Amino acid sequence: MKPRQKSRLLICAVLVLASYSFAQETGPFGLRAGMTRRQVQEIVPANRMLSSKGDDFTYSTAPQPYPLFEEYILTFSPKYGLVQIQVTANSLDDESGSLTQSRCKEIQAAVSKKYGIPDRSQQCELKAENEKPCALRKEFSMWVIGSPRADQIGKISLTAFLMPSVKNQRGEDVVAGCNDPHKLWRGRILLAYEFADYPKYEEEVKRHPL
Repeated sequence: MKPRQKSRLLICAVLVLASYSFAQETGPFGLRAGMTRRQVQEIVPANRMLSSKGDDFTYSTAPQPYPLFEEYILTFSPKYGLVQIQVTANSLDDESGSLTQSRCKEIQAAVSKKYGIPDRSQQCELKAENEKPCALRKEFSMWVIGSPRADQIGKISLTAFLMPSVKNQRGEDVVAGCNDPHKLWRGRILLAYEFADYPKYEEEVKRHPL
């Protein structure tokens, strides 16, 4: 084999190992803990960013999006990089709560399949907060089992709730009063991944508020 051919084979081997290492470290939705804003910009098109506020940047997609989710809110720490991912899934006209509940269970099953059954978990049941609720809400947290993974997930939380809403003059959904005859019930699901450095980020924010 000629020397030039040997060097080509070596380069190919290095590239394969590098891509394998990246795949092993990838976390939820193709993202990973500690990523910088620049690294995310390299894999998510700039026109898919919807808004930004402080350290939070909202995108309409992710490198590996999940079909039910519409928004991906990424929290970047100036010191620790990507520390949290929040994603939302909406279900309209869900007065009984059955659609929201079924989607919640679907997401819970998908998370458990990918990261293992959580140490502490509750079923996706919607229940009233009081006797005459304006909203039905159920919230629980799921902790990942086993030793820390390459994606460094510290906590996964899943929230499902129903809110009465109406369309305003601009066509936006706004929360309606309990007695509003034109209200629609809107189901909403929020899934949040906190990475291992998120508590450190919270402490930094407390010490140095904006």
